Amino acid sequence: MILTNSERGCFRQCPRKWKYQYEDQRIPVQSKEYFVFGSAMGLGLDAIWEGREYGEDFKAYLTEHAREDRQAILYYKGMAMLKGYVANYPTLFMEWEVLKTEHTVSMDLGNDLTFTGQIDKVARNKKTGRLAVIDHKTSSEDIDDLSSQYWESVNYIDPQTAGYRAALEEEFGEEVDIFYDVIKKEGSKGPKMKSVVRKRKDETQEDFEMRKADNLESWDEYGARIADLYLENDQWYQFQQVVKTKDDMNDWRREFIADAGAIQHCIDSGVYPKVTFACGRRDQRCEYVTVCAKINSLDSDDFKDKGARHPELTENS
Repeated sequence: MILTNSERGCFRQCPRKWKYQYEDQRIPVQSKEYFVFGSAMGLGLDAIWEGREYGEDFKAYLTEHAREDRQAILYYKGMAMLKGYVANYPTLFMEWEVLKTEHTVSMDLGNDLTFTGQIDKVARNKKTGRLAVIDHKTSSEDIDDLSSQYWESVNYIDPQTAGYRAALEEEFGEEVDIFYDVIKKEGSKGPKMKSVVRKRKDETQEDFEMRKADNLESWDEYGARIADLYLENDQWYQFQQVVKTKDDMNDWRREFIADAGAIQHCIDSGVYPKVTFACGRRDQRCEYVTVCAKINSLDSDDFKDKGARHPELTENS
């Protein structure tokens, strides 16, 4: 069995969803927006760290993968975030020698089980000489307060980085540090009214709607306003070391092996339990809820072949 942190996380969320996504290898035609945006931001950040213009790769990915009606807001918001990143960290990438980008790691855990995964960046600090994982993230949560639930989860609950540290230390034969490079996502829904517009007594509804439209920000004005938010305050950015001890890595290994055993049990028994509280509500619904409800099929046009069990590793191998 070859298992990634993402596949393990999907199984923990819901074994039935895991079966559809990893055993049947059928995925929704339209990816969830936060996945698309995160991938586009990753390309923009890669360009910044490589000293290149960051907007072209970011925009190209959104154009290809994001819903057409959502591309404008994602583009202007993302460009504001990237512009603020450059202003907030004018020399950060110069402090590191990037050894690997989108680096695939692999580690034998015994009993025919292999852990594999992909790391945003493997870099060496030019001042200290220490090797590090640098993981780019975007989040809507509170990242400014280092005692917040977000950082509590990263530091004490999320096991992902412990596995990456263990695999990299085995590969490079030296201690590895972990850094989370996080940008907070601004929560606006798009252009807003420049001022309050009220309907006049002698005004038709059509004229009122036209006057409101004239009073709405243009997309360029919206982008400039959001960019100013990111330029004026560094609360939107955190570059923090995440400490994972040897005990954390040992715990990760034991739990990873246990989850692999649970996955194998489902495969052997042919039983994939549904986790109903993972179905979600409204726009947060699981992509497969209609399949579980037997009102849709994996063979419908709503789904497509995944192409590989872990395509993200195949594409960058």
